[in-house]
Amino acid sequence: MEQRGAIERLFRAEVSRAQIDGAWVGPDGDPVSAIMQRSRTADLVILGQTNPDDPESWLADGLPESVLLGAGGPVLLVPYTGRFESFGDRVLIAWNASREAARAVHDALPFILRAAHVRILTPEQSHASCEELAAMLARHGAKSVDIAMLDQHAAESAGDTLLNHAADGAYDLLVMGAYGHARFQELVLGGATRSILSTMTLPVLMSH
Repeated sequence: MEQRGAIERLFRAEVSRAQIDGAWVGPDGDPVSAIMQRSRTADLVILGQTNPDDPESWLADGLPESVLLGAGGPVLLVPYTGRFESFGDRVLIAWNASREAARAVHDALPFILRAAHVRILTPEQSHASCEELAAMLARHGAKSVDIAMLDQHAAESAGDTLLNHAADGAYDLLVMGAYGHARFQELVLGGATRSILSTMTLPVLMSH
């Protein structure tokens, strides 16, 4: 209860400092179920990346994964390390023409349209749909959009390739689909999704 009270005081102080309206809700019971229920009527769910070195930050096993696959909307994940002085100025879209990637782009439109620059990063086989995606974003009013090929080295995972490209280009938001499903009460995630969740170095907006 002491930790909960401290977090509530911090929340109220930050809301006041930002001069925005905010409501503190501290439901009892299973945190995953509570977040899932609230997520269905929220524009955006914001979660911190799990920090394995901070046991006090633990809420439930597989919390980000469960919310990603069950929220029904976009989830913004913030790394537990690093400071992010800018957010959404340079947006990197991981695009493979899948349903999940399309959902993530549409969910991220409010951020994409405010960005100074947007890059669509794709494997070669998705290049044609990239042109269509770039045209769609331009119709919505995106300021600057370009397309780049995903250059993945043999010894490098797709997640590492995305993070390295983001770092090299000084991107401050990664937009991508979340891939996975629940099987026999076990969460089964795609390789890139699992990799990004564990090693993210910038805020990531995911949709399933």
